[in-house]
Order: sequence, then structure tokens, then C-alpha cells
Amino acid sequence: MTGSDSMTRTLVVGSLVALFVLTDSTGVLACGACASVGETPSIVAPPAATTTASAPLQLQWELRGAGTEAASHHGGRERITEVRLSSTVRGWVRPWLAIEATHNAIARSVSAGSLSYGLLATGDADLLARLQWRRGAGPDALALAAFAGVRIGLAPEVLDELGIARPVQFQLGTGSSDPIVGAELTGAFGPLSLSASARGRYPSMGRYQWQPGVSIAASFAARYRFDDRVSAGVSLDPRAALRDVMDGAPVENTGGVVLGLTPSVRVQLTNVWAITAATTIPVGQWLRGAAQDQWAASLAVQCAPSITIAAPAAERERESRPRFLRADRAREGDHRARAL
Repeated sequence: MTGSDSMTRTLVVGSLVALFVLTDSTGVLACGACASVGETPSIVAPPAATTTASAPLQLQWELRGAGTEAASHHGGRERITEVRLSSTVRGWVRPWLAIEATHNAIARSVSAGSLSYGLLATGDADLLARLQWRRGAGPDALALAAFAGVRIGLAPEVLDELGIARPVQFQLGTGSSDPIVGAELTGAFGPLSLSASARGRYPSMGRYQWQPGVSIAASFAARYRFDDRVSAGVSLDPRAALRDVMDGAPVENTGGVVLGLTPSVRVQLTNVWAITAATTIPVGQWLRGAAQDQWAASLAVQCAPSITIAAPAAERERESRPRFLRADRAREGDHRARAL
């Protein structure tokens, strides 16, 4: 089998796994905390071998689909199917400092009893500053990063046909600005890379006196590189959230812990472009509330263009001056040789 056939087969298998794996689980009553408990990192971290000098700009577009089904407050079932497009840009202004921004566009279909509607809207945006320390490069490298920022509540209110706000479990966000902090550790050891990360969010009070519970998401991942183009990995992703608060009182049937397993396949198409397919399989859920079926899959495209930044004029002058001096001294030596 040729390398091209192998890459094609990997792409097809990875895409099928990501798009069609459907799993059953138990969960929480549809509520604001579901978004917190179910929140997964949207940025696919670049390999540890990638240096900020060779890739000062990193871009990603991730298409993620998810479905939930839970008991409704009014009887029957609530079904939400969502497709989310996340666009992320990370720019390294210094070898140790990056600015990162992520924005979401959301398409959602909701069915609850006789209620059924769809919507397409902008979601919240995350703005982060990242500090990173690196040791080594290439197949053996170690990187430690810490980041902090804010989630900006750009998602609009979801209203019905009469202009009345939908219940909070159908809202796209709270409209508040929430602090985010986290840390990452990544190491490459030949073809094997290991990583661990944690990300915490403290939601503030938003619309309708609604405050989702404090949430934390972690990930412990291993990835093996088969060759220069194809790698596969798996991560264990625990996520947890405290209860929501509405009008100053805890909301029943909200909050809990989710443990997910995420296999993924990554194909490096060129030196600049890569594609990653993944699916999240719930392996354990300890949530307050009624039974829930859930599935999630994603397809992400990453771009790390090589950008050559010209040195400042003063630096170019300092570099060129010694060459001119060496050339002048060489000519002076030739003149003295001829005179002798």
C-alpha cells in the first residue's frame, strides 16, 4: 500500500468515526449547567515540536456537532441538536507570549413537546493571553503554558415569536463576561507526545439573574506519530460544574461530573495545513437530574503558516557593518601585497 493510499484510508476512517459514533449515557436535566459540564476545549493544541519561531501564527476552524435529550419540566422530552463552528487565532508576539481569540457561530434545533424551532446566531467569544516556557525542539521537547482571559457574552437573547425570552436551558449564553484561567503541559518523546491541561471558568451573574455554576475541564492525552503525516491519539477528559444559581437560590437538577474518552486522528496534509477528526465518548457521568442521551463529534482544520519577519533596519545595519569592514580589510591587504 502506498503512502497516499494509507493517508486516504486514515482520512476516511477518521471521518466516519467522528461523524457516526453515537453513544448512550445518563445526564442532567436540560439546563444552563449542561453547557458548563459538557464544555470541551475548542483549540487543538499544536504538536510540542512546533516552535513559535517557525509558526508565529496558528489558526483553527473546528466544526463540532452534539445532541442531547432529557426529561422536560413539562413532561415529554427535550431534544437539542447543535452544530458549532469555532474559529481560533493564536499569535505569538514574543517567543514566550501569545494572544489567543476564539469565536463561535451556532446553529441549533430544539424540540420540546409541541415546541419546535431552529436558530442560527453568534455565540460567546474567548480572549486569552498565554505565557509559555519551552525546552528543546524537534522530536524531544517540553512546553509549559499558563493562560488567563475572559469569555465575552456576545450571544444574543433567544426570543420566541412574541418577543418573549425562551427558558434558560434554550439560551446560547448568559450575556455576562466570565474569567477563565488554565495551564498546559506538553512533552514530545520521539514519536510519542503526552499532554495534560486544565481550564477553569467562573461565570458571573447574567440575564434573568441566572449564574451557571463554576466549571473546570481537564484533559490527559497521549498521541503517537506513525510517520511525518499521520498520528492518532486518545484523551481522558473529566469535566465538572457546580449547581446553577437563579435569583440567588441554587437550581435543582444542575451540576455534576462527566468523564469522557476522546479518540482522534490527525493528518498533516502539508507543512502548513492539518486536519483532525475526533469523537467524545462518555464513559461515566455523575449528574443531578434525569436520564439523557448525548453524542459529540468534531472535525478541525489547523493552519500554521511560516512567516518571516524582517529584522529592524538598525539590526540589519549592525549585521552588515562587519561584512563591509572585512571586505575593506581584504582590499587593503591586496594593495599592500601588490606594493611589495
